[in-house]
Amino acid sequence: MTEARKRSLQAISLFIGSILGAGVFGLPYAFSKAGFAVGFLYLVVLTGVILLLQLLSAEITIQTPGRKRLTALAGEYLGSYGRWITTLLFFGLTWGVLISYIILGGSFLTTLLQPVFGGSFFVYGLIFIIVEAALVALPLRKAARFQLLVGGTLLILFSVLILSGLPQVDIGNLFTITTEHKFLPYGVVLFSLAGLGVMPEMHDIFGKKYEYRLSKAVIHGYMILFVLYLLFALAVVGVTGAGTTEDAFIGYATTLGPFVGTLGSLVGLVTIGSIFMMMGEQMKDTFLFDFSLGKFPSWFLTLIVPVALFLFGVRDFITVISFTGAVFSALLACMILLIYERMRKTRSHKTKHFAVPRVLSIIIGIIFIVGALRQILLTFFL
Repeated sequence: MTEARKRSLQAISLFIGSILGAGVFGLPYAFSKAGFAVGFLYLVVLTGVILLLQLLSAEITIQTPGRKRLTALAGEYLGSYGRWITTLLFFGLTWGVLISYIILGGSFLTTLLQPVFGGSFFVYGLIFIIVEAALVALPLRKAARFQLLVGGTLLILFSVLILSGLPQVDIGNLFTITTEHKFLPYGVVLFSLAGLGVMPEMHDIFGKKYEYRLSKAVIHGYMILFVLYLLFALAVVGVTGAGTTEDAFIGYATTLGPFVGTLGSLVGLVTIGSIFMMMGEQMKDTFLFDFSLGKFPSWFLTLIVPVALFLFGVRDFITVISFTGAVFSALLACMILLIYERMRKTRSHKTKHFAVPRVLSIIIGIIFIVGALRQILLTFFL
């Protein structure tokens, strides 16, 4: 295997490990509510749009000297206000992801332990919080290196679940459409695809010598994710139909047997717990190094928002990921569009690897802003 191909495989693995997470567990429920055909359409369109945004992000990373994350890029191209807006959106996105993982982790623990020990979902959610809070407090500076292992574990998990369910798919479950929930997949699919901000790590793998392969690695990564998401949603919705649950496993396990539910919940719990630890560590480091806070304040600020939300009743998995995807992921995507447009106005480019017409950036930005406003109105005022 050539060095270039080896680095491409490493970058694709990192890319998948950084994106594949809690969002995929919500896809079957959203597809079942809106209709599989409607969900499939959202998946096709939004995969294309997010792929375009990631290619723009790759172009920004290549054209900008130094190793800068999204907030630093916003500061360089959009000024201090742009940096602060991007930072706040990043915090909102990360807190949204963490609360979704608390809900999902509590659900997995309930599936595994409630039949033996009893107890409520709230209790198991608290247990998940306590364990993860202790792990985030530890000095695990190398936690991000587990992303490749986590991504590989999830790929194996979903492969087993898909292969277990496909022989029992009822085709009739894939042809129901309900107009009442036609917008539900939007935020869920966006949440499951976004993964904004991974480009610096991917670029580090390639280095200057092989950076021309960055865009191709992004394309291959999304091809794998698209097929995985589609097959997983098809298997679960095809098997459970209208009985599809928010975390995808409960109804699925009822049909396929307790072994599938136990295996899925166990591996899912370990994986979700690992990703929670990594994201918590990254956010703690942001407070620690970018804002010069102490270790305890950094740890406290990382966890206080998602924990408070859970304690005060925010426990609906689909609602959380829909809001986080439609609002924070979408608005961060708009910031990437602004950074890209500013970059190509102000910087003398070397070889261009990817470019889009300015009018397309404007159209995508408008769609994301309208979608975010609609989600905010729907969540708080309607």
